[in-house]
Amino acid sequence: MDFSNLSSAFASFVDTFKAKPLFTLLAVNILGLFAGLAMLVYVGFSDPEKIIDIADRFANRLTTTEQIIEPIPVPIPPEEEAKRLQESIPRDALTCAAVDEIGEEFAAERATFWTFSNGSYGLGGVPFNYANVHCPYVRDGIAYISEEFQKIPNSIAAETNAVLFPSPGVTGCGYWTKADISSAYIRASMKNLGTNAMLQCGVRDGRGIPIGKITVSWHDIDPARDIAALTVRLRATADAIGHYNTPTISIENLSTP
Repeated sequence: MDFSNLSSAFASFVDTFKAKPLFTLLAVNILGLFAGLAMLVYVGFSDPEKIIDIADRFANRLTTTEQIIEPIPVPIPPEEEAKRLQESIPRDALTCAAVDEIGEEFAAERATFWTFSNGSYGLGGVPFNYANVHCPYVRDGIAYISEEFQKIPNSIAAETNAVLFPSPGVTGCGYWTKADISSAYIRASMKNLGTNAMLQCGVRDGRGIPIGKITVSWHDIDPARDIAALTVRLRATADAIGHYNTPTISIENLSTP
């Protein structure tokens, strides 16, 4: 093949571009368009499945929209908030009554239902959540739990929570003295509250979702107390509280867990 005229053809192209740049660019684009169409026609005849695949990809690109900005959460309407409040009143009443009853029956200094609430995600994507004091019982003469016991990261109680929720769908109970606890924070918290022994049970609602835990604690517990029997009783109370706090169960059916 003779390439001797390439240099003169290129020089002619440069001269034309200098003289008529817009016309030259338009002509090049038109030639490129015809060349692309010719290539598509060739591929269409030689490999029909290939051209169909190209057309599908192009169509998907045109119709697919990617969400770049996260939507701003819309506040819950006041009417819905009022409805939720009204719904929670009888559930809270039953829950707190059950906690008070177990506190009196166990002769405990404190009995508390801790509810789990939504947290967020760390920068690495690992979720975390909180525990909040809900329905605290205190015996006469015992200081009330301070307001600081709200929005406590569940990670702090990981040692005991691992016993209460050992695996998905499984709920347990545990009894600990202060000497049994290895977590420095839990030991310090027990000391701050004057607690030397505590019994806990995990709480799941009727759907199986872990919603909290019930804790009964003593400064001095009678060594003769039957911890196994207390655990069975507390387990029954935890199940009842889970029933009371199941939103899919109507208020009318709450009294018969």
